[in-house]
Amino acid sequence: MSVHLVPNHDRRGVSLLELQVAFVLFGIILSGLVPLTVMQLRQLKKYEERLNPDTTYYLLPASDPWARKLGAAATMLNSAPGPVTPSTGSSVNEITILSLDKSFAGDEVTVQVLITAVP
Repeated sequence: MSVHLVPNHDRRGVSLLELQVAFVLFGIILSGLVPLTVMQLRQLKKYEERLNPDTTYYLLPASDPWARKLGAAATMLNSAPGPVTPSTGSSVNEITILSLDKSFAGDEVTVQVLITAVP
């Protein structure tokens, strides 16, 4: 029985083919991450602009009972909605945001408001 030993050659570098494959994989990964990052930045910008502490918001309760049952109990407006008809039985409140704290770790938003009835 004869054993033929092949000398162990230590590789000290990376071949050009391995480098090209690594760059191609890196490019594929980046091409998938860049659109996700851009979309996340756009959503974050919209989220930050949703409630401005310097703006007065108005909540107009829904007059339709089905809208309230489906979870659309009120509509938030940036401008005064005008007088409410007595037949709806709804009242309009002016809401002023005093402070707004957003958590980046979760979906938690803490808002302190001042509510004033609008005649």
